[in-house]
Amino acid sequence: MKINIFLFHRVNPKESEFWAPMSPKQFERTLKYLKKRYKIVSLEETLKNDSKGLTNTLPLAAVVFDDGYKDFLDFAYPILKKMGIPSSMYIVVDSVNSGMPPWTYMFDYSFANTKVLSLNIDTDILPSHLKLTEWKSDKERIAYGKALKPFLKKLSNRDREGIFNQVIKDFNDIEFPEDLMLSWKEIKYLHNNGVTIGSHSVTHPLLGSIKKEEEIEHELKTSFNIIEKEIGKPLSISYPIGSYNEVVKKIAQKVGYKYGLAVNHTIYDSNINDNYEIPRIDVYTENYYKSILRMSGILGKIKSILKK
Repeated sequence: MKINIFLFHRVNPKESEFWAPMSPKQFERTLKYLKKRYKIVSLEETLKNDSKGLTNTLPLAAVVFDDGYKDFLDFAYPILKKMGIPSSMYIVVDSVNSGMPPWTYMFDYSFANTKVLSLNIDTDILPSHLKLTEWKSDKERIAYGKALKPFLKKLSNRDREGIFNQVIKDFNDIEFPEDLMLSWKEIKYLHNNGVTIGSHSVTHPLLGSIKKEEEIEHELKTSFNIIEKEIGKPLSISYPIGSYNEVVKKIAQKVGYKYGLAVNHTIYDSNINDNYEIPRIDVYTENYYKSILRMSGILGKIKSILKK
C-alpha cells in the first residue's frame, strides 16, 4: 500500500512576516488539484485497515495538519467539509491547555513585534554570523531572527530552550495574541465530525535532540494520556519539526501509539516504511505551481539531479 501524505500547518488570509499561512483560496485550489488525481482517504483509518475495501484505481492521498491552530476550524475545515475530504490534526497539548502557541510561533512573533534591539544570549554556542546580537533597526533584528531559528533546530533541546527563554525574557515589550489555538471544546467538535485527532507532543520539542529518555517519554506519554482522557486514545504521534530517532520510535511504540509520523518528503510505502517512521510531504506556502511540483515529486527529482 502506498499513500501520499500531504502535511499542512495553517490556512489563514492574514499574512505573516516569518511564516505565512496558506490563503484559503490557495488551499481550496490545492485540494481541487489533489482530488482530481488522488483518492483522498483518512490516514489512520486506511493504515489501520490496510486499505481494505478501497476499489478505486487512483493513487491514495491523505491530508493532515500539525500544531492545532484555531484557523484550521475557521478556514481549513469548512473547505474540507464542503469538498468531502477527511483530515487529521495533531495537537500540542500544552498549547491547547494554555491557549499559547508553540515556541516556534512565539519565537517568530517576538522577533517581528518587539522594539528591543539587543539580545543577551550565550553566543559561545553560535556560529560567527550569529554572534552579533545588537542591531541598528527592526529590519536587522528580524533578519537575525530568521537566521537564528533554523540554527536552533540543530541544537540540543536544552540549549534551544535556553536561548528561547532568553528571547522571551529580553523581548518583554510585547503581548502574544490570544485565541490562536484550538480549545478542547473545539477539538471535541472536530473529533465528533470526523477529524482524526493525534498528538504533536506536550511542548513541541525536537524529540530527536533530547538526551534523557524520561523526558522523551514525558512528551509522548503525557500527551497520549491527556488526549485519551479528553476524546479517546490517539493512534498517531507526529514528531515535532520532524525530529526523531530510534529511541523516540521505541518510546512511541511503548507508550501505545500505533503510528509515528515524520517529514521525509517521500511517499509512504507499507513494504518499505515501518509504522513509526511514516513519511509526509510538507506543503509550503509558496507559489501555487511550485507547490504542485513539490507535491507531485517533480521538484524533489529536479533537486536530486542538480546535486549530482
